[in-house]
Amino acid sequence: MIVPNQLLVEVLIVQFKVLLKSIDTLDKQIKKMYKVQDDKTLFDSLPGAGPQLAPRLLVAFIVIESSGKKHGHTGDAVTLPF
Repeated sequence: MIVPNQLLVEVLIVQFKVLLKSIDTLDKQIKKMYKVQDDKTLFDSLPGAGPQLAPRLLVAFIVIESSGKKHGHTGDAVTLPF
């Protein structure tokens, strides 16, 4: 039957809109935090590291602890201050 599937799609669309808004909020926060990082210039200069990849590369190499100290990434979980 089409009606149950239509209802399911309508519910999923509402959830998808909420998800997209949350992703947008996170993206804005990541961009804001990335702009003030000391190593931003270095990661921006990497070939192929554009505005989407450079922040991710930075996180892959640095762990930012709540104390503000930076340590080389050891494979442990990354902690961001937000």
